Amino acid sequence: MEISIIVPVHNLEDYITECLESISMQNYDKAKYEIILVLDSCTDGSKQKVQEWKALWPEITTKVLEVSFGNPGETRNAGIEAAEGEKIAFIDGDDYWVRADALSTMDTASQGGLAVYQENYESNEGITAEAKERDAVWRFFIPKELIGETRFASMKTNEDFRFIRELKKKVGVYTENRISETLYHYTHPRTGSITTEM
Repeated sequence: MEISIIVPVHNLEDYITECLESISMQNYDKAKYEIILVLDSCTDGSKQKVQEWKALWPEITTKVLEVSFGNPGETRNAGIEAAEGEKIAFIDGDDYWVRADALSTMDTASQGGLAVYQENYESNEGITAEAKERDAVWRFFIPKELIGETRFASMKTNEDFRFIRELKKKVGVYTENRISETLYHYTHPRTGSITTEM
């Protein structure tokens, strides 16, 4: 397995199908990537939406984990533990990739063991900007070997910023290649999301 895509999900029945469709449309060999869906304390129809999508794409290795952590840090950690890919991509369950070559673009940029950083993204505000969400984990494509034993803190917000800082402290190991292509749609602002309610 070359790539593991970790998708945390908490009550996203109105969004998760679009997220998964953006993954299934990738022009990357479907035998070489897996999707790890971590359903955290879902009380809506998210699980049903996931199962309906999974039935349509049996050729994609899809793992569905059900947990009760109540925070995205531990949810992502569960995804890392289950990952079999050599490289890790993170995508939030209410977001999606906007191009069919997102995975192949990041994978090409990661050759030589580099982490990949997406300088730009799009959001509901219609902007692409490097400054906002600077260390959001979904902007990174990371070799699993680089992650090693580093894990997310058990936090409801900013857990990914701390995780990325810990990776960057690995002096002499952490190197990244920046790409300017806009590959990711960040669904923000979104009513009911943790960041919107703050």
